[in-house]
Amino acid sequence: MDEFLKQDELPSGPFSVLIDEIPVDFEYDDRGFDTTIVLLHPAISPKIEKLPMFIGRAITQNAPVNRLFVADPTLNIHGDLETGWFAGSSAQPNLQTHLNVIFRRMTAGKRTIYFGLSAGGFAALLFASLHPDSLAMPVNPQVQLADHSSPRVRKWTNVAWGMNNKLDSDTKAMPPVETDLLAVYEEPLKVRVVYIQNTGDRDHMKNHWSAFKAKARPQALAGVALVDAGEGHVAPSEAYLAEAINHVATADSWGRFNLKTLKSSPNRATVKSPPKDTPTQRDTSRYDSAGKSTYADMSDFLSQPLATGLSTFDYHGTPFDILVRKKENAKATIVVFHPAATGANITRPYFVGTSLTDKIDVNAVFLADPSLELDDNLRISWFAGNSKQQLQQDLPIIIRHVLDEVGSENHIFYGASAGGFAALYYSSLFPGSLAVPINPQTRISNYGQTFVDAYAKICWGIDETQESKTELPKVTTEDLTEHYQTPQKNSVLYVQNDTDWHVKKHMEPFLEKNNTRNHTMLVSGTWGNGHFPPPANYQEELLRAAVLCDGDWAQMAERHPDVKVVSIDPDRDGIPSLVCSCTRPEAGGANPYCVSHGTAKYRQDEEHSPIDEHSPKY
Repeated sequence: MDEFLKQDELPSGPFSVLIDEIPVDFEYDDRGFDTTIVLLHPAISPKIEKLPMFIGRAITQNAPVNRLFVADPTLNIHGDLETGWFAGSSAQPNLQTHLNVIFRRMTAGKRTIYFGLSAGGFAALLFASLHPDSLAMPVNPQVQLADHSSPRVRKWTNVAWGMNNKLDSDTKAMPPVETDLLAVYEEPLKVRVVYIQNTGDRDHMKNHWSAFKAKARPQALAGVALVDAGEGHVAPSEAYLAEAINHVATADSWGRFNLKTLKSSPNRATVKSPPKDTPTQRDTSRYDSAGKSTYADMSDFLSQPLATGLSTFDYHGTPFDILVRKKENAKATIVVFHPAATGANITRPYFVGTSLTDKIDVNAVFLADPSLELDDNLRISWFAGNSKQQLQQDLPIIIRHVLDEVGSENHIFYGASAGGFAALYYSSLFPGSLAVPINPQTRISNYGQTFVDAYAKICWGIDETQESKTELPKVTTEDLTEHYQTPQKNSVLYVQNDTDWHVKKHMEPFLEKNNTRNHTMLVSGTWGNGHFPPPANYQEELLRAAVLCDGDWAQMAERHPDVKVVSIDPDRDGIPSLVCSCTRPEAGGANPYCVSHGTAKYRQDEEHSPIDEHSPKY
């Protein structure tokens, strides 16, 4: 604990803190938000074979929150326990106090939500009560362990604390820790509670919710959702919980919450679950009608005239696939990079957006990331290569060959998420081109740690989380915020959903470091809560406008009303000169990101007269 508290920087990814010489496991996902959610798990089921156990990844993936996952260490000490309510044991008698200190340290300066299911709900209520101005989101919680009828309570007191409560008796002596939240919430507390309870859980409705409502001070209850999630002690659907968390996290202030406005069904039986990720398989049969060409290797591909349809060549032991569609007399070409290959029944080669360019007078080149061929379970690799394939060196040569063969004059590099990272990187290697990244990652190591670790291990043989952050920059360009800190000769049309956690973690660091001489434009909007792209027709509008620019990308601000100019190079031909009126001392001068905050913009050729930010032209 002492060593942890002395650290100047918060740990990132998985970490452990020894409390009474016993490790407590955490995982911290800092996504750059002003709110942090602490996720506390319920009792483990027999299906759980490995500890530590963390919950809440899926339901918080698209919420604007940093995430602190916590595992109850009592389950590690005593293997036959299902739960310990994060309330400690005789080996860790002060666990509640120590966890409170850790939580306060990890969430300092942030709004804090404590979220938990069942036993985790008990813990959420407890730790929120110890943390002024925080908010608890318990789901089907226990609130008084002495009156909880489950044999798990007696088992916990006996096994974890060495007590002698009879398993067949209602009499339960309690250990010397906080087990009665009714007494806690009878006192005035500077805390808010959003209580979610399944009405089909009759035991918890009667013995916990009703008791809490009767005892707790009304000022503490910021919101109550009594929902039909099904019979028994079952939680509402993931979709409902995700929407509830997002509802709370996006609120400007934590006053009262009307959870009746949530649109998702709480009943799991009525919610269609999203398809689970399954291993990808290689299948090129769907491209039979488009025409398929095979080459011996990269040199063979580059030495021959380009064929339309699917081209495949051996790339240092795995297939490299390119899908080409050429339109007569088209001057522009869109190079498309795919995002993560998530979902069920994904086949390789993986291409996306194949219908997006059908109605646009443009050539289209679709690329499949060859790193996905290394392992059927690898989902994302950012077109950043691997130890056998130096893709960031080879792919520009391949793209140049394709662009020359189709007679392209104007080049547009397009991709979403991981594909947006690739679009930004490879466009920078083609002077005069345009990058159109959609919700991109701008630094690989700032993405979800599970995905980064999988990429680092499978593609580069990097095993440990902490190593991936230090070793990846040595083997591949993984930080585009640094890359674009130097002047680049391409243009960027950055498209970002403003409710996406990528705003804080990827867009803002990119725009803050972006060299002010780089021609950068921004399109932002609300297209769903979380990491969701704009609708396909909207993306098509942007791409059509880009094609009509005929290589003069500065026209985008005139051709599409949502395009804002962020920064611009005054020395480049055909591009008007803009300077920014906003300065920040900590930035050392002009702030290139001020346009997104609505500050005034000025044109030098209009004697610094203010430009109306709502003008369709600007």
